[in-house]
Amino acid sequence: MKNVNLISFLTTLLFAIHPFNVESVAWMSASKVLVYALFYLLATYTFLLYLKNNRFIFYIFTLILFFFSFWGKEQAVTFPVWLFLILLFLNKQKAWHLLVPFLFLSFWFGITTMISQGVNGEGVLTENTTYSFGQRFVYACYSFFEYLFKSIFPIKLSYLYPFPSQVGESLPVWLLTYPLLLLILFVAFRKQLSRWPIALGLLIFTIHIIIALHIIPLSRYAVVADRYAYISTIGICFIISYYSVKHLNNKLICCLLVIYILYMGIYANQRSYVWQNTDTLKQELRSLLQQRENYDIEYNRTFGRPFSK
Repeated sequence: MKNVNLISFLTTLLFAIHPFNVESVAWMSASKVLVYALFYLLATYTFLLYLKNNRFIFYIFTLILFFFSFWGKEQAVTFPVWLFLILLFLNKQKAWHLLVPFLFLSFWFGITTMISQGVNGEGVLTENTTYSFGQRFVYACYSFFEYLFKSIFPIKLSYLYPFPSQVGESLPVWLLTYPLLLLILFVAFRKQLSRWPIALGLLIFTIHIIIALHIIPLSRYAVVADRYAYISTIGICFIISYYSVKHLNNKLICCLLVIYILYMGIYANQRSYVWQNTDTLKQELRSLLQQRENYDIEYNRTFGRPFSK
């Protein structure tokens, strides 16, 4: 029980100071992420109470909280899948029928989102030209890798991660390597990935990031956005915490953990200053555009054509 409490505390600590989560907290326009996450996690808690006490009132609370979570942000549509993972982890697969109302609500919420975006000329229901399915698949692989890497090693975080190519253009050659890279990593580490601590953490991460991977063309102006990984980072923080606590007697692991925590806290503090006001955001955006222009010039020299229009 002592280790469980320590893992929970360390997971919470890493989540609280993760630089990836600064945008959701510091940017007023991203406050809907906090609303969605609050009711999402409360719904998870009441569902666990229902499974433990079998009191129907907790099941009703879960439905209501899920409803509130979606009205905070559409990413909540993954909630039934998340509940299924909980049932699977607790070896309660026979209780799958409990998910039926949540699946119905999730389907309705998803349709509502697509219709609302279609009215604004965006998303899957619009006739506007979008990326092809093959391009969206490549972008999904790229986004997944970026979210995963930055959740573990949060470096070079940015206010904006623009798409490397515009709709109608062919994808850059370097982008096509990401599906192969993910396949190689999966084959090379398939045994490690099947072990429950890593498998559970990665499933938590994947379930809550999949809606932001561009597989379904929704209203997205950036290929990656820090705020979309808010709940997903819990899965990565859990994996890091589990193995850190498991090897807590190793002095090297303890030193690395302290350094990692200090780095996360210091970088999160630095990122908070970027979101201090409009001027600081514009300054980062100008720096980003300058880097993009320099890269465009270098790409043009190498391949004889501009990287972007």
